[in-house]
Amino acid sequence: MKKKTKFIIAGTSVAVIAATVGCSIMLTSAKNAEEMPAVPNTVSVEKMDLSKKVTLSGSVKSAETSTVKCALSGVNVKSVKVKVGDEVKKGDVIAVLDDSDLTEKLADTKKAFDNSKVKNDIDSSAADRNFESTISASDRSIKDAEDAIKEAQKTYDEAVKEKDKIQKEYNEALEEKNKAYNKYKPYEKYKDDDSAENKSRKKEREEKEEAYNEACKKLEQLETEQTMAAEALAQADAAVKTANANVEAARGELNKQIALRSSALATLGQAAAAPAEGAEAGAAMEDPETLAAAATAISSYDTSVSAAEKVVRENEAILKEVKSAYDKASNAYNKVAKDYNKALDSKNSAYDKYKKLLNNDQSEEALEYEQKYNAAKEKFELKEKELKTANDALDKARDLLNKQKQLKTDAETSAVKTRADLEGTHKTTELTVSEGNETQEKSIKSIEEDIEKCVITANADGVITSLNVTEDDLFMGGEVAVIQNMNKFIISSRADQYDIGDIEKGLPTKIIVRALGDNGEMEGKLTFVAPTPDVKDLTTAQTIEYPLESEIADPAKGLRLGMNAKLEVICEEKKNVLAVPDDCIQVNDNGDYYVETVDEAGNVTPVTVTYGMKTDYYSEITGSGISEGMQVVMPEQEEEEPNAMILF
Repeated sequence: MKKKTKFIIAGTSVAVIAATVGCSIMLTSAKNAEEMPAVPNTVSVEKMDLSKKVTLSGSVKSAETSTVKCALSGVNVKSVKVKVGDEVKKGDVIAVLDDSDLTEKLADTKKAFDNSKVKNDIDSSAADRNFESTISASDRSIKDAEDAIKEAQKTYDEAVKEKDKIQKEYNEALEEKNKAYNKYKPYEKYKDDDSAENKSRKKEREEKEEAYNEACKKLEQLETEQTMAAEALAQADAAVKTANANVEAARGELNKQIALRSSALATLGQAAAAPAEGAEAGAAMEDPETLAAAATAISSYDTSVSAAEKVVRENEAILKEVKSAYDKASNAYNKVAKDYNKALDSKNSAYDKYKKLLNNDQSEEALEYEQKYNAAKEKFELKEKELKTANDALDKARDLLNKQKQLKTDAETSAVKTRADLEGTHKTTELTVSEGNETQEKSIKSIEEDIEKCVITANADGVITSLNVTEDDLFMGGEVAVIQNMNKFIISSRADQYDIGDIEKGLPTKIIVRALGDNGEMEGKLTFVAPTPDVKDLTTAQTIEYPLESEIADPAKGLRLGMNAKLEVICEEKKNVLAVPDDCIQVNDNGDYYVETVDEAGNVTPVTVTYGMKTDYYSEITGSGISEGMQVVMPEQEEEEPNAMILF
């Protein structure tokens, strides 16, 4: 069975003829076939070189094309050093642009940069001084807090000692009072006498005793008031001392800021009087930005002086207020002291009357014990008050110590935050200055680079094939010239989508340039095969083609850019293989390939073969039953009869 069999069904006319002629034609044909057997056409199995290739059209291009560009725009062309067709070396000058505007711009930028650096130096010095001043003030606050803690600790320790001392005296007074009472207690029974006379005397004693107790209470009240007045006076005194210290500190800071401002004024005067760099002797620097920067620094110090003066006034006002409060506390203390002495006299007088009455009613021994008991009781009550006062003082001292410790902690925290803020500000300022300097330096460098770009040079060896600048014209940027190597060529071509599958980079090529006649055949190799077709929209493209390039191993003499060329891409080659025309190879019902061999006697024998490389006409075959020179059947090509219908 031939592998390309076609099935034919005769048309209507053929059927009519067959019916008319009948069986006689068939019998005649059979008889002729028996008398004259058909002799098949044969071809020889030959050894040959097979080559599968794709033939494309293309053109000659330079293997090395360089485009000279310039990023400048809007610059006049001062001169053009080459013309189209000139051969140049890398680095040769092609054209020169006018750089006068750029040179002037560079000078102005450098001058502005120098002035900016002077201003930045002044600002940096002022920031450094402010940093040191603020840190110094923070350190002083911490030192003052530490001193206050030491003083509060000392007060607390003294309060602890005083409290312990009074506690001991209190315990002794309590013990002494109890002992005195135990001795006096037996003599209290007379108070239980219910006689009318004793009741009258008892009532009188109670009245005297009540008067005495009231005097004692009054004295105790005034004693408490006197203690409170003394504490208020002490606090007012401490406030006066603190206010005085604050006023002195504020005045010191004011004097310091005044001194700094005077120093800055002197510096400004020197800067204004000093000659600028490059100026004649005696010529003052009159750069507005530098003087403005110095004036800004002076203004900053004016602000600092005003702030310091405000602090002095505020502290002086506070001092005046605390002095007034001290005077009021002093007057209050004197008044309470006077009332206390008067109450003490009243208490003593009441006690004398009560004592006289007791002397008339009690025995001398009972009176003695009662007096001792009352004295011990009075001493105990006094120590009880002193103990309470000592405990209160201890609590206040403890609170003050804790408060001072907290103030120190707050001062340290504030100092850390202030330092961090100032350092951050300082670093930010330095970074801003650095970035500003860097920006200006980049601007200077950019202008210098633009000046260098005004001299446009060749970026490769070759021949000028395109020139887009003209002397005295305005250059608007972009391409200046095209330089191509006239000694290295490539063939540029395209392959359609049906051929590209067999083509890959590195395949050998054959180039034919008909314009060169007999010298137009050259060898080459594919150096580039595009991975995608050269179309923007595959859905609307009429043709889909893939760009490719082939180098030329040995360019022929007379080869020029733009010449038309035929490019043969050798997709596959095999040397010295057995081959027959492709039509000789058939396929059986099992799908195996075979050829029909014919011996000298004319016997036809099918021989299984392996299909190899295939070209447009010949195909490679291999197999154990195949050898060079064997004759194989070349099947006749079937022709379609008129009015035949083909079924596919």
